[in-house]
Order: sequence, then structure tokens, then C-alpha cells
Amino acid sequence: MDIKSKDILLEYLVLASESGVSAGVTLLVNGDYISGNIISDKEYYEFISNIDENFNSLFSSIANEVSARYDKEKEDESVNIDRNFIHLKNVYCVNKNINSISVPLRIKISDISGFTFGTMSQN
Repeated sequence: MDIKSKDILLEYLVLASESGVSAGVTLLVNGDYISGNIISDKEYYEFISNIDENFNSLFSSIANEVSARYDKEKEDESVNIDRNFIHLKNVYCVNKNINSISVPLRIKISDISGFTFGTMSQN
């Protein structure tokens, strides 16, 4: 993705999530609104690795690898990990109805055409 198609503010929020900041956002993704709180890659992989034993064996090593990569990036400023995905928890999808999703959602940043701060909820 070239610099012109990146939303620097959204990318900053993804970076901030790796330090524990969990901002609420509502995203416009392929014509649908998706609302939730941004979480880090590490939190996303930890959650899915704890879904059941099969996921744990598959994703716990990925969660450890992701943590190691981000630790290396913090130590060495010449290492720059490109953020291509955003992860949300407490997710509401809005199309014809508002539907809550109980597991974190992974979305390609390049699929996001707009966003606003704050989350939607069902009235």
C-alpha cells in the first residue's frame, strides 16, 4: 500500500494499541459500519489461542513471535513493521441490523474507506 492510500491517523491508533491504548472506533468497510475497540496484534492472537486446545497449539506460537517482533522494533528503530491489519474487540457490525460479535475481528486496513472515533451500540 503506498503512502497516499494510508490513513496516518488510523495507522497511529493501531501502533498505539501495541502500547495498551484501546481507542473506540467506527469503521466504514466495504459499505458496512463496524464498531469496536482497537486491540494489539498480541492481544488478538492471545484471545484466539485461548478459544480451544486446537487454536492454542496453532496460535500461541504466533502470539509469541508477534510479541518478539514488536519488542525488537522497540529496541531497534531501524526495524519497521508494516501494519496491514486492525484488530477490534467488543465488535458491532451494522448493515440491516446491529449484530454483536463475541470474538475479536481482524480487518485489512486497506479495506477501510473511512472511520470516526467512538463506538456504536444497540439502543
